[in-house]
Amino acid sequence: MSIQNRVQDLFSINAIRLCQFVEIFQYSFLNLVIVIFAVFILNSFILNKNYDHLLQNKMNKNLHITKLFFILFIQTFFIIIIIFYIQKLVLVVPSIPHLLYPSFVPHTTSEISLHIALIYVFLELLPVYKKNIDTLGKLLTI
Repeated sequence: MSIQNRVQDLFSINAIRLCQFVEIFQYSFLNLVIVIFAVFILNSFILNKNYDHLLQNKMNKNLHITKLFFILFIQTFFIIIIIFYIQKLVLVVPSIPHLLYPSFVPHTTSEISLHIALIYVFLELLPVYKKNIDTLGKLLTI
């Protein structure tokens, strides 16, 4: 295939490309709704404590680093488990383009919306988690 054909194929709008756009929209929306719900639960029950106070107490620095590392490990574990189940939950919903256009292969674009909506937005909406990572970084550089 020549470069000209590849460029033309890149910008062509056909039924499959439209189905991909609809699927991206569908899974982005679903991911965002579920992420917002999951973030509310995480912020309310699991990630509700900030460990900034460890920066003020310079005694036992190694103990503070170990404690915060363990806390971040547990928080990260919960985040990974929740992301895993959000992905599984979203894929339970059938692809609308596949229902309307049976020759369209479903879930070809769900990974894109998963990574953007789920990972980036999810982590941006967890301020206490980000703050704890910053605190660990500051403890390591003191």
